[in-house]
Amino acid sequence: MAKHPPRPSKPASSESDEAWKEALNLYFEAFIALLFPSLHAEIDWARGYTFLDKELARIAPKSATGRRVVDKLAQVYLKNGAATWLLIHIEVQGRPPRGFNERMYIYHYRIFDRYRVPVMSLAVVFDAGKSASFGHYEAGFLDCRVSFDFPVANLGDFAARWGELEASRNPFAIVIMAQLKALEAKGDNARKFTAKRELILGLYERGFSRQDIRDLFRVIDYLITLPEELETELRNEIHEYEEEKKMLISSWERMAKKEGLQQGVEQLVHRLLTHRFGELDSRTLAKIKKLSTEQLEDLGVALFDFAKVKDLKDWLARLNGVRHNGVKENGKKRASDSTRKQATKSRKH
Repeated sequence: MAKHPPRPSKPASSESDEAWKEALNLYFEAFIALLFPSLHAEIDWARGYTFLDKELARIAPKSATGRRVVDKLAQVYLKNGAATWLLIHIEVQGRPPRGFNERMYIYHYRIFDRYRVPVMSLAVVFDAGKSASFGHYEAGFLDCRVSFDFPVANLGDFAARWGELEASRNPFAIVIMAQLKALEAKGDNARKFTAKRELILGLYERGFSRQDIRDLFRVIDYLITLPEELETELRNEIHEYEEEKKMLISSWERMAKKEGLQQGVEQLVHRLLTHRFGELDSRTLAKIKKLSTEQLEDLGVALFDFAKVKDLKDWLARLNGVRHNGVKENGKKRASDSTRKQATKSRKH
């Protein structure tokens, strides 16, 4: 496992802040997809997005409560072509305080007042409570009134949807699972150790890329902190797991080479792909059947970095592109050789 820099000594709430800030920077689209799916469907993600942290710092109201919060401002483009600013406010500690709805309203109108852009405010809370009425602010006198509504995602609701989180390939599901486990096991190091171990080892089973595993490991590490001796024990166990995984891959390669049969290699890779993604479509299977033994072996190793079927299809497309380029270049070489031979023959005559 890649070595991670030691975490600075911070209060647990501060580490939770860092975890959420980093998770949002890494997996912003995945965050919106999981917590605000209807909004995700309206955004043109192909046009990208831009974080506007400096703009947010200029308008953010000062908090007198001392509570830990994470705020994020991003510009996205909707599918209708309009640019929209997304204001995201996350209450890191427990139930939101009194005045939460008003705070959201203040953020919202300050952004609009300063920049005159469409703003959509989103909130994430860890514990909205059974009778809480978050997501609505209203104020006024007599016939002069203002009413403000905004979406609120309550992470407490996901506790009853744990199976959905476990089955999800969305990387932000890991962030929510880690946060829920951290809250559930608060103060109990044995439970925290078990939860952290399961979450980290689960990263490998889900088929995340090496980079995603490193990034999500770091987020989990911030959210679920352990005493130094337990951290060392856990890291040693994960290192052993990785070494066993490498040996397993090597043994599969040796077995395939020893058999020396294209069919045996193909069947092995097919079993691995089916285990990872389920049954593949006929077109993709046809492309795999055309691969050489060496290419199949390369695919058997590469698939451990695939997070979704699209990664497999992109890999096959790149391989196909290389193959076609090689044929084209070989064709040019043969044509060039032929031209040189004819020129030589003409000179002799």
